[in-house]
Amino acid sequence: MGLFKRIGDNIRANINSLLDRAEDPVKMLEQYLRDMEDDIVDAEAAVVKQAAVAKRFETQYREAVAMVEKREAQALQALEQEREDLARRALEDKKKIGRAHV
Repeated sequence: MGLFKRIGDNIRANINSLLDRAEDPVKMLEQYLRDMEDDIVDAEAAVVKQAAVAKRFETQYREAVAMVEKREAQALQALEQEREDLARRALEDKKKIGRAHV
C-alpha cells in the first residue's frame, strides 16, 4: 500500500510542477482583475436595482400615509354630519390601509 501512495504522491507532485511552470503570473493577475471588474459591474447593477426598489417602497409608504390621513378626515366629517355608518367604514378602511402599508 505504501508503494501506491508514493507513486500517487509523485504523480501529483509532477502534475503540480507542470501547472506551476505553465502559469504566467501576469496573465493570472490580469484574469483576476477582469473577474473583479465583472463583479464590480454586477454589484453596481444590484445597487441601482435596490435603490429603485427603495424609492418605490418610499412612494408606496407616503401614499399609504396620505390615504390614512384622508380616511381619518372623512371619518371626522361623517361624524359631523351624523353619519356614523360612513365614519365607521372610513375608519375600517383606514385600519386596513395602516396595517397593510405602515
